[in-house]
Amino acid sequence: MRKAPRVPRTFSVVTSSLYGRKEIKRKVFWLGILISVIFLVLVFYKINFKEFFFALKKVNFFYVFLALLISLSTLFIRSIRWYYLLYPQKKVALLNLISATCVGLAMNNLFPFRLGDLIQAYFLGRKEKMSRSAIFSTVVLERFTDLIFLISIFFIVSFFFALPKQVNITVLVIFILGLVTFFIFLIRFQEKSEKFGQKIISFFSRKFAERFVQLFHSFISGFKVLRQGHLLLRVFFISFILWFVYILTVYVMFFAFGINLPFSAAMFFLAIVGISVTIPSSPGYVGTWEFFGVLALSFYQINKELALSFTLVHHLLSLIEITLLGLFFILKESISFQEIKTGLAR
Repeated sequence: MRKAPRVPRTFSVVTSSLYGRKEIKRKVFWLGILISVIFLVLVFYKINFKEFFFALKKVNFFYVFLALLISLSTLFIRSIRWYYLLYPQKKVALLNLISATCVGLAMNNLFPFRLGDLIQAYFLGRKEKMSRSAIFSTVVLERFTDLIFLISIFFIVSFFFALPKQVNITVLVIFILGLVTFFIFLIRFQEKSEKFGQKIISFFSRKFAERFVQLFHSFISGFKVLRQGHLLLRVFFISFILWFVYILTVYVMFFAFGINLPFSAAMFFLAIVGISVTIPSSPGYVGTWEFFGVLALSFYQINKELALSFTLVHHLLSLIEITLLGLFFILKESISFQEIKTGLAR
């Protein structure tokens, strides 16, 4: 077996800081399992299983297959966006980006603590001989971009369609502006941000304050794209296409279950489900995804049995599709999980 390349010290600092304490990991893992179980109990409470299975039997598999094909295209679109995020560092082969994206998303489905994000950086760094830390910072930037677009969906829908009264647009807009302000401050006042962070952390741990400096420099190196307006515009344009396709996938799935709702309902469903994954739970967001999916559709008077059958199939297809592709690329590269673990620990 080919020996895993040496990983820069800064990347090992990230992995040890986030995933180094086994006792804490174990407790948080089981807490996530418990939370998933609680949400599953809530979503299946008082469910009419006869109606639930009847809804599953009526599924139109033509639209399921069509939604599956549309969903596959999002992996290609995500990889193109990542290409531009990495462009200031290196022109990366698109196939390597697609494989790393699939591996990262698959590992997030199988492992807790979003470990897949780190594995995604490790996998691409191994292929392209790049700094894992710099790559990881672009993965973080990807996630923040998705979060901004996810919350922006609420804001966009509110202009054209009537949203449920439970949605507070003002809070969401403030949150988006806060994220944008944070990144602008981080890039514009890099030295001051570093000193401020180091000073705050040193109150609790001098050792970790020194690590913070390493992490900060490593992360900032991956944020070079934020200084290049033309690349940033491309990233946001591609993100817009990406989220449109995500919404289109949900909308097509509505037809598979005979759910007669407008495109705005698909936007709302995806926004609610997307925010639900921020809640600590088991790998793959089992339980929280189903609960908030049913909740979103209940705002449109969709009965619980139909809403649950739709959400389960939508979630299950997403999990199977990504996980199988990710495992395929891992096997294709002849990488063992032990090699990945060793590479992350170095």
